[in-house]
Amino acid sequence: MEVHRVVPLDRKQEGETARVPETYSKQRNLELRQKHIGPSCKVFFNKDPIKISHARGQYMYDDNGEEYLDCINNVAHVGHSHPDVVKAGSKQMEVLNTNSRFLHDNLIRYAERLTATLPEKLSVCYFVNSGSEANDLALRIARQYRGHTDIITLDHAYHGHLTSLIDISPYKFHQLGENSQKDFVHVTPSPDVYRGRYKEDHPDPASAYANEVQDIIEKAVKKGRKVNMMPARSRTSCVKGYTFSELGASCDCITHCILRALVLQAYMRTGHHCFLQEFAVQTTVEGWSS
Repeated sequence: MEVHRVVPLDRKQEGETARVPETYSKQRNLELRQKHIGPSCKVFFNKDPIKISHARGQYMYDDNGEEYLDCINNVAHVGHSHPDVVKAGSKQMEVLNTNSRFLHDNLIRYAERLTATLPEKLSVCYFVNSGSEANDLALRIARQYRGHTDIITLDHAYHGHLTSLIDISPYKFHQLGENSQKDFVHVTPSPDVYRGRYKEDHPDPASAYANEVQDIIEKAVKKGRKVNMMPARSRTSCVKGYTFSELGASCDCITHCILRALVLQAYMRTGHHCFLQEFAVQTTVEGWSS
């Protein structure tokens, strides 16, 4: 099988980037944004937003040519404006840009190369164009497969902009006021040993946080409910022992269905696979974001 590897771009090897002509001043840009862009579309550094002109490698540049090391974006994982990526994208645009309802070799080639990196059981792909679409589809598949709707989600979690995902994202629904949490959504503490309920001085913080999940499950069962899934990242915490393997060993429902969000972990390439490792679960729905 033909495999192409893209080497991350080193800006110092490529030389300084050229300045890009600006259509609007920063102030004019901000005024037009406030006029034409919805107010819920927030900007970074609200008091003094940065007007980014262009990017190269691991660096971004503002309208004054100031260089910033990019530690925010999570999709340009081989560097911004990488020539190999630009070339490949341009080449494909010259040939074909359509949907997957037609047969085309590239769709299958990509699926083959992707699934070759996964455990054998993870062999079917649904390609989507955003994290929100991926997570919504994973949620629908899990509900169809399990026949239940109840969700366990981490406090402060954010899963996407769609209504179905705002419903299971405490980061979002807590902003909507009291009684905004749906009855099928159960929030468990985020495993944080610095600011969380069980800190690093706890004798076994991983088990303590896992027990919170088990407690939610038991309370739900007593009410006649059944937990459908738990959306979280594969390595959801730096708390040693708090992974899906350990959760699966201690929490009955976690052996059913887990949505693993891979926005960040996939790009860090942790473990033997790009999504960390294989876990002791019966059914796993992968939510890729790009």
